[in-house]
Amino acid sequence: MLFPAPDMGSLQAISPLDGRYSNKISPLVDYFSELALIKRRVLVEIEYLIQLSEDGVIEKIDSKTKKELRNIVENFDLNEGKLVKDIEGNIRHDVKSVEYYLRHKFADLNFSYLNPFIHIGLTSEDVNSVAYRLMLKEVLGNVIIPKLELVSGELGKFIAKNKRVPMLARTHGQAALPTLLGKEFAVFVSRLKIQIEQLKRIRLRAKFGGAVGNMSALKFAFPNYDWMQFGQNFLSKFKLDRALPTTQIAPGDDLAEVFHVMMRINSILIDLDQDIWRYISDGWFVQKGKKGFVGSSTMPQKINPIEFENSEGNLQLANGMFHFLSGKLPISRLQRDLSDSTVLRNVGVGFGHSLIGYLSFIQGIKVLGIDKQKIKQALFSDWSILGEAAQVLLRNTGEQDAYEQVAELLRGIKVGEKEWKKLVSKLKLNKRDMQKLLKLTPANYIGLSQVMADHRR
Repeated sequence: MLFPAPDMGSLQAISPLDGRYSNKISPLVDYFSELALIKRRVLVEIEYLIQLSEDGVIEKIDSKTKKELRNIVENFDLNEGKLVKDIEGNIRHDVKSVEYYLRHKFADLNFSYLNPFIHIGLTSEDVNSVAYRLMLKEVLGNVIIPKLELVSGELGKFIAKNKRVPMLARTHGQAALPTLLGKEFAVFVSRLKIQIEQLKRIRLRAKFGGAVGNMSALKFAFPNYDWMQFGQNFLSKFKLDRALPTTQIAPGDDLAEVFHVMMRINSILIDLDQDIWRYISDGWFVQKGKKGFVGSSTMPQKINPIEFENSEGNLQLANGMFHFLSGKLPISRLQRDLSDSTVLRNVGVGFGHSLIGYLSFIQGIKVLGIDKQKIKQALFSDWSILGEAAQVLLRNTGEQDAYEQVAELLRGIKVGEKEWKKLVSKLKLNKRDMQKLLKLTPANYIGLSQVMADHRR
């Protein structure tokens, strides 16, 4: 079975991500679920406490205690998450409930002397900005980028098998010039690789600065301490840059940068999905049917391009979410408004639909073949596509109206090989150039497309 059927509980899910597609997006649960968010908040609070100790702001925490503190994060599971949610149900504050949860844990571990320093001088955004960026950084490195590289790899295999196949290129939906199948697909590989590299280069910038971003509480309580350096030390633990200066929240510009690149990647694949759909529609590409699979509820002969259609639809949905997020998150009223809080919880939706799109594309490209005969038939069906070569050759002799001469012969008509040769023989070319033109065919007028096919980034 390609993708196991979802469990029975998912049949009651409102979102198809947690329902129909739950098995496909399961790798994202560790990054975008409520449990994943709470666990990273716990991580940030614990590491902040340890950093206070390591930098000498509070009493030194010995290595054994540090290990036990970090074990709270390591062992944080669904049951622990429920404890935090139970506290939140009473106090109606998600980040404060993590602080209260840690107080209970510290009491159990005889660490109550550390309780006053949990979350000291911080505001919720000092925790959330780190937690969300950690989730994003990890999901990109562990799931999204590897999957995109797999997409690129599968495309590379398809190109390798069909690189030298000549085909008809079309512009404005009309026959244009001959090209190579491998070159046309290499365009997409090159575009993808550029954006994947861009995604890898993005630096995420978290906030550390307390209420309204001025570190006022910490500076007031510990006036002689270098809090600017502390902020750098703390965020470097997570391999995050520090946003400076800030209001009470980290500017969402770095998040918007990620979403914009994701939109470009998805748009490239939507473009390719639609091209492949057309090639299948024309009979140039064929799909290998799987035994037992149903193409149509009423037409038994059909093998529909469902993987590419599914990929297209999900990537369009993802881009709708990324477009909204990239426009919303860089904006916050004055020094802080809370409208971004509920919005941020939906970041995983964009990545969920993206992942489904990538998986569907991979599955589709793996079973995609070509019908060389139909591709050749389309290519040789109209020799007027060689008209460009004729008019350029004629220009090279100094003819002032070379383009017009060829247009008068060929525009608006389809010609076969014999008629083509008969028509071009009327052109004012010397014997050598005429022979050169008459030797030309739709299969060999391909310019540097072989070089282009190999020139993938």
